[in-house]
Amino acid sequence: MTKFIKISIFLFCLFITTMVFGRSSEWFETTTAHMVKNSCDRNCRIEIMENEIEYSVLLLMKSVLAELQYQLEEKTRKKIWEK
Repeated sequence: MTKFIKISIFLFCLFITTMVFGRSSEWFETTTAHMVKNSCDRNCRIEIMENEIEYSVLLLMKSVLAELQYQLEEKTRKKIWEK
């Protein structure tokens, strides 16, 4: 049961990074096949999941920071035009 949950979480992360952050579908298919096959042991799966989650979080943070920077620039422009 825990293996199913871990693989489900991993697939969710793969799906999110593939669709939102532009990972190729080929990469998604290759990584998923590698995870499901017996060639990838428990440590391999854990490492892939940790790396994918870390990558997803970093890209999400980068996107949030870019949005915040944009909003700050817009507020600055509005204040300059109001003067």
